[in-house]
Amino acid sequence: LIEKGLPKAQAEAIADRIAMNLPDSQKQAVREVVVDFARMTNGAIDGKLREFELVQDRASALQSKGIVDVGTKTEIQDYRRILYHEMAHLLETESDKKANNEWIWERSNGKLARINDLVEPNKAVYNNNEIAVDDKFYRAYTGKYYGDPAKFKDRTGDWNASATEIYSIGLEHFASKDMMVMLYAKDREHFDRMQTLLESL
Repeated sequence: LIEKGLPKAQAEAIADRIAMNLPDSQKQAVREVVVDFARMTNGAIDGKLREFELVQDRASALQSKGIVDVGTKTEIQDYRRILYHEMAHLLETESDKKANNEWIWERSNGKLARINDLVEPNKAVYNNNEIAVDDKFYRAYTGKYYGDPAKFKDRTGDWNASATEIYSIGLEHFASKDMMVMLYAKDREHFDRMQTLLESL
C-alpha cells in the first residue's frame, strides 16, 4: 500500500511542514512514521496534521487544532501503531463520523457499557468514564461512544459526536502486515471498510 501510494518525496515534503515539538531523539522516528502514513493515505493528512507534541501520558489527537500528542508513556517501538491510530482520527470528516456512528449502531445490541467491563480484566486499562457500544467488534474500544450517553436511546441518538474509533482502530492495523492479517481474520467487514477508505483518498 505504501509503495503504491504517494511518491516518497511528496510524503517527505508533507512531513517537513509539520511542527515537531518533540525531543530531538524522537523527531526522526516520528517523521519516518508520518512519511509512510502520508504515502499510504495518498497525502490526505496534508494540512490536517499541523503539529506533534509531547504533553500527556496517553497519546491523543486534537482534530480541531491538527495536533497529535505522542504520549509521554508511548515507547518508540510502538510509535508506528500508535501514531497511525492518532493520525487516522484527523482524517475523519463530519459526514464520516455520522456514517461511522451509524455503522457502530447497526452492529450493536443498542446498549452502552464501560469499556473496562467489555474487556478481559488484565486489559482494563481505560478510564472509567470511557464507554462503548456493546458490539461485535473484536476490540471493544472500536465501539467507543463520544456522544452524550443520555441521548443514546435509539437511532435518533447523538450522531454528531466528536469522533469515532472506526478509522483509528482500523488504520492502526495497517501499520504492519501482521496486524492487517489479524484485522482481516477477526473482522473482515472492518478491514474492507478501511480498504474502501484508502481507495477513496
